[in-house]
Amino acid sequence: MESWIEHRRPGDKEIVGWILLGDDGAGHDVAAIDRLGRVVWRGTDYLEAEQVLEERGIGWLADLWQLTLPSGAVRRVRIVEVSPRGVRVKEDDFGDVTASLTFHDLPFPAPAVLAPFAGDRGLIDGL
Repeated sequence: MESWIEHRRPGDKEIVGWILLGDDGAGHDVAAIDRLGRVVWRGTDYLEAEQVLEERGIGWLADLWQLTLPSGAVRRVRIVEVSPRGVRVKEDDFGDVTASLTFHDLPFPAPAVLAPFAGDRGLIDGL
């Protein structure tokens, strides 16, 4: 990660991702990496990598996600914190302010067990 170059939005200077330089063996020498530490684009143009990150932004982090637990159970979650130190998610409380919160701490880059929600958003147990 020490070779990743931070890329910040021009307006508010919020980090939207990183750019990694170096040949991946397939002729790509630039990679755009999102806030979860995942490669979202590979190519040869540094400016295009910046554009990909700016267009992607960070709003998608607020979306509904799903987490597959070691037991195989899948939980509906929301991302509450993302940094190079780790990713923290909480099980979705469906807006219930009295609900007990269950948090899960994940490594960075975020593992594949954290994925965009694939269930029915309109159902409480939509998985």
